[in-house]
Amino acid sequence: MMTLSEADGKLFYQLWMPLLDFVNQKYHVNRKLKNIAKGKKLDPSEVAEVAHRLWEEPSLIDTYLEEYPEITGDSRELLLSWRNPIRGTFLVERHLKNGSILIAQNDEVYRSVGIISTWEEMLPYDLPIMIDATLIPFRDVIIPDGLVALYPVAIGSGMKRTLKDTYIDAKNRGAIHTSLQGDDANRQEKVVPFETPVVEINEVDEFDEMDFEEDAFDPEEASRCLELFKMDMMEAGLKPGTIRNHYGNIDFFVNEFLH
Repeated sequence: MMTLSEADGKLFYQLWMPLLDFVNQKYHVNRKLKNIAKGKKLDPSEVAEVAHRLWEEPSLIDTYLEEYPEITGDSRELLLSWRNPIRGTFLVERHLKNGSILIAQNDEVYRSVGIISTWEEMLPYDLPIMIDATLIPFRDVIIPDGLVALYPVAIGSGMKRTLKDTYIDAKNRGAIHTSLQGDDANRQEKVVPFETPVVEINEVDEFDEMDFEEDAFDPEEASRCLELFKMDMMEAGLKPGTIRNHYGNIDFFVNEFLH
């Protein structure tokens, strides 16, 4: 299963959109959005503003349910399960038959399914891909909240190997999160947002104006220095996620602008 069932996909949006309307009306997040639940051709970036306000204070779900006591049973339980979302930056490492693998900055590994579209359909690009997302439970699986932002960052070969190793290690240890309920939820770690600034596409043009000597770059020497740099970070006791970030950023710069 790479998505929710058709019935559950519809149920998600039947619960999600009115909840966003409640948050928007209560806090006036975006005055242009009058009725998200019945809106046509909604701007995802505007809807995301409202979702971000909700995830800043997930207890708003309790307030929502207090004001709408007619929401009961399965619908109520699903909404309550969303009070502990996993927010942050993830790297989509691979697509599987039963979901896609997302690796957080703290090296926690999650298997998530799509709501109506698969992750592969949402992100038809070469992997890995860096994204900003919010993961929430839906019964016994993990889904995004439907609002995923893509970082325009190329992932270097060194970082790809590290991500693969992280996935295989988690798989061998049985440590892949496939649910955010029960025991699996208890052993998850908090995901922190990606703090490294994302380079805007137009800023890359500045590198084209730099005067690099054509014979100054030695690929073998660069690779050797990268590995030494990685070893130094490991010896310094940095966390694997931090090492991966620093290594990947430098590897990206080397391969994109100096190679």
